[in-house]
Amino acid sequence: SSSFSMMDMNDDLGEGDGRRKRRRPSSDGVGVGVAINDPRDGPEESSASDHDLLLPPSALQEIGSSRIHLLRLIHMAVSMLMLFSAFSSVQNLSTSIGPENVGFMALTLLYSAFTATSLFAGPICVSFLGPKISFLIGNLCYSAFIVANRWRLPETIYPTAILLGIGASVIWTAEGTYLTRAGSHYALSRGESITSTLGLFN
Repeated sequence: SSSFSMMDMNDDLGEGDGRRKRRRPSSDGVGVGVAINDPRDGPEESSASDHDLLLPPSALQEIGSSRIHLLRLIHMAVSMLMLFSAFSSVQNLSTSIGPENVGFMALTLLYSAFTATSLFAGPICVSFLGPKISFLIGNLCYSAFIVANRWRLPETIYPTAILLGIGASVIWTAEGTYLTRAGSHYALSRGESITSTLGLFN
């Protein structure tokens, strides 16, 4: 029985193929293991072979190619640029044109609602609806505030300012979740470190 136990131990340590390694779950939550070389062993084999060994073809197909995730990054960047270009212009005009103090009060309501709801509205919405739909909902809230400034009336600006504050907490949570997932999948599709790749997506 002692010899049988020693054989099991050798197999667990990877000594059968001349390589000592342990396995641990990955930190990105996708369930992909990584190999950790023992420093007493020789030079590490190529990272590409390790990646192919630990990721089955079905998992690679589900993750998709790295080009798709780069296109998603560009699409998100362009969308945020267009949205906040319009919002920043309206925000500046709302405090300089129109009835007295309406613009200042609207911004006060906006950022008060943003602060009050950022701890629960965004995470709850993203958890139930996903980052894509949550991002769309946040965009609609921004659009409603921009359109309401067409008339510059308290009856239209104040409610949409509160709505935008809630939508801002949703859109920023969705944006961060979406980019983190895209960056993680991009790293896995290329066999690179997730930690170093996330800098490209942020």
